[in-house]
This record gives sequence, C-alpha cells and structure tokens, in this order.
Amino acid sequence: ISFGLSVAFTGWAATNAFYSPLTRSWEFLVGAALAAGLLPAIKGLAAQGVTVVGALLIVVTFALLGQQLDYPGWRAAVPCLGALMVIWGSEGSVTAVGRLLSLPPFVAIGRVSYSLYLWHWPVFVFARSIWGGAFSWPQDLTLLAISLGLAVLSWRFVEEPPRRDRAF
Repeated sequence: ISFGLSVAFTGWAATNAFYSPLTRSWEFLVGAALAAGLLPAIKGLAAQGVTVVGALLIVVTFALLGQQLDYPGWRAAVPCLGALMVIWGSEGSVTAVGRLLSLPPFVAIGRVSYSLYLWHWPVFVFARSIWGGAFSWPQDLTLLAISLGLAVLSWRFVEEPPRRDRAF
C-alpha cells in the first residue's frame, strides 16, 4: 500500500510523497523484512551474484536519476532493492562487494553517513540561497567536502561521546 501511494503521490505531489511516512514506510519495511529473516539465506555464487547486481542497481541510481525526474515513486525501488541485495548477499557469505565495502575509506564514510545525511541538506540549501540555481561540479565537490567536514565533526563530538561514556 505504501509503495502504491508513493507511486501515485509522486506524480502530482512529489515533495509530499518524499517527506510522508505513509509513502516512504515501504522502504523501512523492506529492511525490516531482511532483519526479521524473512528472506532465505544465500551463499556462494548466488550471494556473489546478488551483491554484484545490488551494487550495480545502486550505481545505476547515481548515474540515471537526476533532479528532473520525479522521486521517490517507483524510482526509489531501484536503490532500495540494490541495498537490500547487497546486505542480503553479504549476510552469510564473504563477497567481493562485501570486501570492497570493508575497505577503510568506505568504513569511514559509513561511520559518518548519518551525520553526512543530516548536514548535506542545510549546506546545499544555504549555498543555493547565496549562489542560486544549479551548481557546477567544482561547487558540488566543495559543498560535499564542507558537508563531510561537518559530518566528521558531528560524529566525533556529538555521536561518539555517548558511545564511549555510557553515563553521558
């Protein structure tokens, strides 16, 4: 029902569809299904294939989805399914994609990913209020670097202290 609402709302109220829990809860339910063990375990070559296809779906999302396309709608299924496949295939097997994502740069990005998620939007909105319009790729990279710097600081000084000191 949630996915159907997402598809329906995105056509005429994309902003509402993006922010509404009703139209986005299907994404959480996909992860919940995986966490609850509702998908059968896979190993070996099947796990390798599933993780590769999942990673490709995520890459395709970056390559093909642009600001001119309505989102979330059915397009949100592509990265969601990709993430599901990468996690599912990596649960019981050591996969090439899993090894790649275990490299220190990816682990570091993963550690600060929530802070990066929280910081990127205000940074880009503030920059748009100053520069207006779309950004050039050097501006995008600069804003991403600023967001990443703020994310690292937030992770270090906001997220980590309670983890280190349980009495915090």
